[in-house]
Amino acid sequence: MVKKTRILICAAAAILCISPLAANPLLSPQQETSPSNQQEQQTASSADGSEKKQDELLSVRPGTQNRHITGFQAKLQEKLGNLLYGFRHGTAGPGAVILVLFVAFLYGMLHALGPGHRKTVVFSLYIVRRAPWWEPALTSFILALLHGVSAIVFMVIVNGIAGSVAVAADQTAVAAEGYSFLVIILVTLFFIIKESVEFFRSGHHHCGCGGDGKSGAARIIPFLFSGLYPCPGAILILAFCYSLGIKAFGNLCILSMSLGMIIPVTAAAYLAWGGREKLFKSLSGNEEAAEKVSFGVEMGGYLFLFAVSLYIAWPFLYSLITR
Repeated sequence: MVKKTRILICAAAAILCISPLAANPLLSPQQETSPSNQQEQQTASSADGSEKKQDELLSVRPGTQNRHITGFQAKLQEKLGNLLYGFRHGTAGPGAVILVLFVAFLYGMLHALGPGHRKTVVFSLYIVRRAPWWEPALTSFILALLHGVSAIVFMVIVNGIAGSVAVAADQTAVAAEGYSFLVIILVTLFFIIKESVEFFRSGHHHCGCGGDGKSGAARIIPFLFSGLYPCPGAILILAFCYSLGIKAFGNLCILSMSLGMIIPVTAAAYLAWGGREKLFKSLSGNEEAAEKVSFGVEMGGYLFLFAVSLYIAWPFLYSLITR
């Protein structure tokens, strides 16, 4: 009996040792290759992967987020997802529409408190130029709305795309954000050169009113175009809504989210606007000092925006140059 048991154990051990060499019935003959062929395929795959990686554009540098804001944002995001699911299946209860839109509004406000969303742009714009009291609010509204609407348009275009095309769509979103920063960098550099040349050619006379009239409004337009890239947070919500089959309501949620995003952006704009107004009110009796301070503030604002934009966009720009 003991001898038979030993024979069975040896036989089982032999089968276990041989089994890795046996043909796998789940694999097709083409998938079963020799170790040398496997190594060649892995090498080819690695080479192909590295080539694709070189062709891909890197995303812009992510900003540092406050962990408390990030945690609360994650909770709101989860709450919004549960409400949307309940709305779709009719289990959200009465007043679901208003509640979902309110949570989307709060999520947008908290989302815009994080890095990005053009707070630096509006702050720099209203540090460098004088403007009527209502203009910072209007500029912030347009930027936030463009940010949300771009996500809606983007999702409408890529809806239903799958596989490798979806990867290309993701790269399109990355490229859109990167190119938007490139617009800011180029436009800011243009104004730095233009204002410097005008200041030194005119014998250091600088009116400090750079925002008055049509010329002031015209310089805002290129910065508004920089808001034409899809918001990642909005795309996340839209993707979930599209998967639930509530596209129209998802679009409405993004518009509510955009209204929430306006608040932090507007606050940044009025912080700069109010600081500039207070500064030049204190210098109203000294025209020469006001001219020099105006030029210094304007250059400081543009240089700050240029440096921040270049820092954030550098990974994208580097991948664009080295493609």
